[in-house]
Amino acid sequence: MVKKRTLRPLPVFDQKALPEFLQTHDFKEVHALTIWRYLAQRPEASFADIPGIPKTLRTQLREHFVPFTTSVTTEQRSADGTVKLLLQLQDKHEIEAVIMRHKGRNTLCVSSQVGLARSSSNLHMLIAWRQFAMWCLWAWASR
Repeated sequence: MVKKRTLRPLPVFDQKALPEFLQTHDFKEVHALTIWRYLAQRPEASFADIPGIPKTLRTQLREHFVPFTTSVTTEQRSADGTVKLLLQLQDKHEIEAVIMRHKGRNTLCVSSQVGLARSSSNLHMLIAWRQFAMWCLWAWASR
């Protein structure tokens, strides 16, 4: 049986946890979209910077969530502009990513040995996680 991983603090981009948190704490669920959109466009921003949400929510977000849970542990650049990254996830698992720059486009490859048991909810989380990881890498690559 696969051991279930529990992340604390929670990643703010968790598509299930944030709306549930908002509902439980009597905030409008639409604030989730505001939070995600703002942080996706400004990776360096903090919860205090997000406009259009109550100040009490900003405080609670800092206590229960983190904007980003992935960090770059190793970076290698080659002469052709290819960048290889080793990323550490919040639970200490690692993934590899390669960003290849081509004329008119870029390619991002993500490789992971982080496994999940097969179930529809786990597959949904894996898809959401990979989309988020790709967004993080893309934001990093375009800085």
